[in-house]
Amino acid sequence: MSELRKDRCPLCGGPNECGMAAGKSECWCFEAKIAPEVLARVPEEAKGKVCVCAKCAGLSDIYPRSVGQIDTGGVKAE
Repeated sequence: MSELRKDRCPLCGGPNECGMAAGKSECWCFEAKIAPEVLARVPEEAKGKVCVCAKCAGLSDIYPRSVGQIDTGGVKAE
């Protein structure tokens, strides 16, 4: 990961819709149950600092549609 950006998913590089990065006091991920295998893929330097997006978390069907719509700039999530 070249640059740690709090508004980008550390897995696919798409927007993560992080509430904290947007200056809010809450984030969608506070209530989300993200699988340990997804969290294990997060680079060490991003763990506990950057949210994965709902799509990479496998939760885009549960959270608002705008959260699941990811523009990855042509980069595919694994």
